[in-house]
Amino acid sequence: MKKRIVLGLIVIIVFAAGIYYFSSQLTYVEEKNIRIGTLHGGISSLDMIKYLHLDDKYDVDLKIIYFEKTLDILNSFSRGDIDIAVIPVETAGKLIESNIKLYIIAADMYQNQRLIMREDLKINESSDLKSIRIGVFTPTGTYAMFKSYMYRIYGYTEEDFNLVNLPPNLMIYSLIQGKVDMIVVWEPFASKALSKGFKTFMRFQDLWHLATNRVEKPIMIVYVAREDFVDKNYNLIMKFLDMRVEAVSNWYNNTGAVRNMLREYYNLDDDTIDILYENLEFYKYKFINESDYIVISKVVELAYEGGYLKTDVSENITNYILKP
Repeated sequence: MKKRIVLGLIVIIVFAAGIYYFSSQLTYVEEKNIRIGTLHGGISSLDMIKYLHLDDKYDVDLKIIYFEKTLDILNSFSRGDIDIAVIPVETAGKLIESNIKLYIIAADMYQNQRLIMREDLKINESSDLKSIRIGVFTPTGTYAMFKSYMYRIYGYTEEDFNLVNLPPNLMIYSLIQGKVDMIVVWEPFASKALSKGFKTFMRFQDLWHLATNRVEKPIMIVYVAREDFVDKNYNLIMKFLDMRVEAVSNWYNNTGAVRNMLREYYNLDDDTIDILYENLEFYKYKFINESDYIVISKVVELAYEGGYLKTDVSENITNYILKP
């Protein structure tokens, strides 16, 4: 009888050990996989990660999924179809507004939007903005930020402007054809316009300083990850953040690779690349500095004021930032 009990215990122990071994092996395989969503045509450090094959270097199975609309990224992230998303700060605010559990795991890029106008156009005072045609893309956080900047700095609302709603790919064409006098765009559209001889009226970074009286640079793009994915795969997230930092380092120190990447991925000519490389500023740190928490909060506040968000989540958005 005792022999049977001992034998039974041995079988149970061996069986349990086998289950533990195979489950640990399955967990290990799963922890190499990251599904990341980004906007098609949207520049980020993810481009350099892909171009330099940093996922292979860090032994990460990175699946990049490209979307045509930011809304599609949000829906995919909300359903759990992707683990990480590359989105604007204010779009992260939309997810938080919808009670999606997430971490803001990294800042990636500072605001690069510009107000670009015809070379012969003269803007002598702010009231001149009311008399020109301004091309904007209304469904975006960029448009919401533009409205907030105009109201905070000049006291103008959207009713004060002659706005023309245009998709990004028609912005420069409309400027060339004389259908608009100024456009509100982001990269790489801004550099493409500048390379064609149009000129900058104002950078968003300049408008930020005027509107907020803050000296810090405004953050535009962040990486967000689903809360459950981070909690289960913290070491993998750390690998990814190290990849991002190395990609940014290469942006500043490996210009040959950067130029080749921009030609291959975005079909940019050398003049446009020169301008773009000068204009883009990446966030160099692995974790978001505490001094930038207020920046993220203020960006979301501006987006709320501009109508991009239905509720003001600026007060608690910093609670979602991944801490070291």
